[in-house]
Amino acid sequence: MNRTERRKTAKSEKARIDENIQNGLSLMQAGQFGAAERVFRNVLSVQPRNAEALYRAGTIALLAGRYDEAEDLFRRSLMVRANAADVHNDLAYTIQQMGKVVEALKEYETAMDLDPSNVVYKTNYAGLLMRMGRRMEAEAATDAALLVDPKDSRALFLKGMICKGSDREEEAIEAFEAAIEANPILREAHLNLSEIKFQKEGGESFISSYKDMYEADKNDPRRALLYTEALHKSGRYEELENVLRPFMDTEFSNHPGILNGLAFGLASLGKFDEAVELHKKALQIAHNDPVTHHSYGRTLVQMGDYRNAIEQFRQVSQVLPFAQDMLALSSTAFTQIGDPQGDVLNDRERLIYKTQFEPEGGDLGSFHEKLLASIEKRPELKVHPFEKPRRLSETIRQGILTDESEDDTLKTLTNFFGDGIAKFVETTPDNNKHPFLVVKRAGITGVANTYSETKEFERTNFPAQKNGFMRGFYFIDVPEECADETKKAGWLHFGEPDMVMKDKIEADFELKPEAGKLVLFPAYMWHGFNALKAKTPLKMLSLMVYGTQS
Repeated sequence: MNRTERRKTAKSEKARIDENIQNGLSLMQAGQFGAAERVFRNVLSVQPRNAEALYRAGTIALLAGRYDEAEDLFRRSLMVRANAADVHNDLAYTIQQMGKVVEALKEYETAMDLDPSNVVYKTNYAGLLMRMGRRMEAEAATDAALLVDPKDSRALFLKGMICKGSDREEEAIEAFEAAIEANPILREAHLNLSEIKFQKEGGESFISSYKDMYEADKNDPRRALLYTEALHKSGRYEELENVLRPFMDTEFSNHPGILNGLAFGLASLGKFDEAVELHKKALQIAHNDPVTHHSYGRTLVQMGDYRNAIEQFRQVSQVLPFAQDMLALSSTAFTQIGDPQGDVLNDRERLIYKTQFEPEGGDLGSFHEKLLASIEKRPELKVHPFEKPRRLSETIRQGILTDESEDDTLKTLTNFFGDGIAKFVETTPDNNKHPFLVVKRAGITGVANTYSETKEFERTNFPAQKNGFMRGFYFIDVPEECADETKKAGWLHFGEPDMVMKDKIEADFELKPEAGKLVLFPAYMWHGFNALKAKTPLKMLSLMVYGTQS
């Protein structure tokens, strides 16, 4: 073969490789990632150093969550084409997911140096800085992105999050509203804007921005689904049905999101037969969709069909973390209310530990005054001053109490909690048959504490906890309305699920809150609070205890 023929062959080979890469890109755009990956792998079998094929194969591995493989492919691509800004950006995101945040920052910086006008690289960089707690640097990076594109929705969203975390509420509202104007279906912006407005105004403001977005185009299923998510959180299921049902007479009648959303709303209204039919239809259309399996499983739980619910959750529990919680709840139901193949948990009171705190000197009121003063100095323990939260849980903020605290009051109470937890472990019987939890543990790994105070809340049911070892509450100030043993306002109740059930299951044990009382119980037990409307707030600490299973 002479030189001319070799050149012709080389050109032909290059044309064939380029055509294959274009075919692979077309397959990616069509969502056929498996077929696209095979095309790129075939190219690499012929040209192992083809930078584009390495990059695209790495992108598919990244999308599939195969981070080690993606990192290797991106680095091999950069060995051939070191100045590819997009590869540096995707490598940064990959190793960020692997916890290599310092290396990720450097890769983002390289991408920005190579392409200074790229807003995506700047917002990725800012987002990582924010996750690392480097808020000032994150804000500077976000501002730099907005200088390039003042209407970039993600940069505006990040600006809002930074302002929100810095207690600059008005700036946060302005940024979130601008992000929504740039991208009306940006879910995270709606969610955070609604949260701020609810904290400031309460009530209807929680869903106002969702409603405005939906009413701008009621025929857009994406807007409808976002709006109904807010309606679901507000417990407004009739409105949810009214929003989604009209889509059943349109070209979106087979949209899995519409089917699942409407089915969930109907199940919450007790219309189980129609809900099941809609779920089955969604599964016929999207039989591999994990969200569809999860949604159907949740409805089955509400119907009391735990066996089939467990099967739905098992199929997707490795993909959806929240499906693991529902799998735990379904299995918990076997234990708590019985099933032909399950174990019945009898005598709930036997598993609840109660003890009374008695400070030195015996003056509980003075001790609690000091405790509240200590909490006031701990921003991570403080709560937003809601007057009428929709649910008790909406007043809660996270914090940690430890026996290493320099505050003697907090240290004293923490030691009391520790003694109570040890006694709980010692006296509570084993429950080795429970599918997720064994009460006896080798050791305690942590105690998360939250403080709340509120005068008024609706009847509240908290979900069963899969990951916690035990739950607990310590009562600081208790309003006089809780003393009425007939109305039982603000009392703890046990045994009632946190969702609408086809066969109503009522609480079978109630416990009166009293100042200084510590209550501990297995975290898998359904529990909640009776409704309260009081002149003075109920003040308490909530506990979640974590441990290593023996």
